[in-house]
Amino acid sequence: MRIQEKEIEKKFLNSLKLGTGEAYLLLKENPQIDFSSVIVKGAINNYAYDSQSEGSRAKDLYGLLKKSNQRETIIQQL
Repeated sequence: MRIQEKEIEKKFLNSLKLGTGEAYLLLKENPQIDFSSVIVKGAINNYAYDSQSEGSRAKDLYGLLKKSNQRETIIQQL
């Protein structure tokens, strides 16, 4: 994997952790990058700062899953 792709993947994970919505844009702009492992991490781990007040990010993750080219891989891993 190229360095630029690693940086984009780091930004994607950071966006998942913060819940900024940038992850959706990165996924849309970079369909050649496999974000499946990061999406699985986001689905398994609750990255919310305060999970009691923030609520669930399941809808956001589902949106990423629907847009991902690796949809079947992600579903199998979950």
